[in-house]
Amino acid sequence: MNKTIVVVPTDPVKAYDRKGTSGVVKRIYNPNNYFDEVIILSPFEDEEFVWEGLKVIPTKTYVEFQKHLKRINPLFVRVYGSYHSCTFAIHARLLKYPVVVSIHDDRDSFIHDSIKYADRILAVSDVLKDILIVKGVKKNKITVIGNRIDYSTFKPLEGNSHNSIVLPKGRNILHIGKKTNQKNLDNVIKALTFLPKDVNLIAIGRGDDSVYQEIAEEYGVEKRLVLKQFIPNHELNNLYNLCEVFCVPSRNEGFGVVFIEAAAAGSKIVTSNKKPMSDILPREYKNVFLVDNFESPKDLAKLINQALTANEIDVKSDAIRLRGIHKEKFSFEIVGQKEIGALENIGAARPNLLLFLRLKFFSFSQRIINKIKR
Repeated sequence: MNKTIVVVPTDPVKAYDRKGTSGVVKRIYNPNNYFDEVIILSPFEDEEFVWEGLKVIPTKTYVEFQKHLKRINPLFVRVYGSYHSCTFAIHARLLKYPVVVSIHDDRDSFIHDSIKYADRILAVSDVLKDILIVKGVKKNKITVIGNRIDYSTFKPLEGNSHNSIVLPKGRNILHIGKKTNQKNLDNVIKALTFLPKDVNLIAIGRGDDSVYQEIAEEYGVEKRLVLKQFIPNHELNNLYNLCEVFCVPSRNEGFGVVFIEAAAAGSKIVTSNKKPMSDILPREYKNVFLVDNFESPKDLAKLINQALTANEIDVKSDAIRLRGIHKEKFSFEIVGQKEIGALENIGAARPNLLLFLRLKFFSFSQRIINKIKR
């Protein structure tokens, strides 16, 4: 039997080109090349084209979505993210095609109620699994598979082979993540006031830089702060290796792929003593520094300073050990196997009367709107 699946993305696929993650995303869409064909039905595109060898078909309405599904006849519909694309894709169940959703973010606005109707849910952490159960999702629908990275990309670098990026003179802390309250960048900036003056902070991520620039100016550390919106994915490993400490003391996370990237690169990591970070990065490893009071700039500075002054031989030994353990959990191959195992023998979507009536109403409304437009 031909193993064809449909993917509904959460962003225009060209966004992955800009990030430099297209090849990574393609591997995620087809774990371990298990499926014969992956077809992308995208609400974000205006024309049909081929991307990374995959056919992309613009699909703006529920009516178009159902028409394409009937023609393709996939094993199931795969959705990445539990918000708008999930709500859109659930319409596949009207035609009895199972819907598989992966959840990556713990923010409430990113978890739509529609996820309750998914046939299988792949969570990247136990934290997300617990959130779903509280929201009323049946436990037997959820499989925790973890997150995945390419261990041939993220690795320790030796000598001068990684000096292509120019950083400020002195010792540098690296913070990677969207510039939102979740990532706690505000307190990392304030922590600079308790650290030696040769310590700088490099903060990379989308968001409003001006908010953090103002904090730095208020605390007199603006000359020690570098704010960047974006860095190409292929340069990330260089940064992990170049900076003395990686510090993202998140207030909350669904998983945080940057933590396993930093660990794979052998970084010294400062983060919050809170799940899932404390699960991914146990305190027993000497390259891991967990701060209990992550709202205290002084406490953050204390842990950052411990990381900066830690015995390099002990740190390197434990970093290598942690990398090896992570590789057995979070490599593309391992997580791909878990995902395939969770998806095997998935049957036709079971009928749900409430969902059927709701979606039929939406589909009918869409047809009426289209007729009015014509």
